[in-house]
Amino acid sequence: MTSSYGAPTQILDPNGKQIALAPEIGTAAIATIDLNKRYIEPWLGDIRARTIKEYRGDVPILRSDSAR
Repeated sequence: MTSSYGAPTQILDPNGKQIALAPEIGTAAIATIDLNKRYIEPWLGDIRARTIKEYRGDVPILRSDSAR
């Protein structure tokens, strides 16, 4: 999502395609986002597949006190 003073709010996908645009300045843009949709970047690869391959089960996840 992007917003600036004096311009309508808009929601963009990771490729920069506009998904929603607020109807006027001072209002909100609303959109349904498919969190299962894959965006594959040629220079980065498939992040979902990389995350699974790079997962380190032997390294504990440290959380802040606020996350407990």
